Amino acid sequence: MKFHYVNKWIYIILAIVLGWIGGHHFYAGYNRKGFLYLLFSFTFIPMLLALFQVISALLKTPDSNGKILV
Repeated sequence: MKFHYVNKWIYIILAIVLGWIGGHHFYAGYNRKGFLYLLFSFTFIPMLLALFQVISALLKTPDSNGKILV
């Protein structure tokens, strides 16, 4: 799996607002994951996963450009 650098705060905001439909995954370039979140959004499971990803992103230290590896 390839990892991508993304802006920490944009990723967190997208995960909070659009996490239940995979918006943060589409932003990070993980289109397959984003589509799965969109497909299963009616189950509220993606919302819980997005919450854990917000917490994980908050705990990561950004580089000098404000980007984190996701």
